[in-house]
Amino acid sequence: MATTEESNYLIDRNDLFAKFKHFPFLGNIDEKFLNQILGLSKMCKYFANEVIAREEELDSYIYIIIIGQVRAILLTIDVSFIGSSVL
Repeated sequence: MATTEESNYLIDRNDLFAKFKHFPFLGNIDEKFLNQILGLSKMCKYFANEVIAREEELDSYIYIIIIGQVRAILLTIDVSFIGSSVL
């Protein structure tokens, strides 16, 4: 999985803590645990149309789309689209 850019781990990134608290699935998590999640996290930027993960491949990551959009395809059939459309 090649990425265009990958940050260092987000340890002690207090500037991101408040932003992560706004995600509905992270908002009610204990602050200590959320800091641990941030410490194990990296920010990645992907090329347009880049494959992030392939069907039937195991992946140990959780992906959170902050900016942009993603398409999920099952056996070359679109099954999901998340993000805003570009005009």
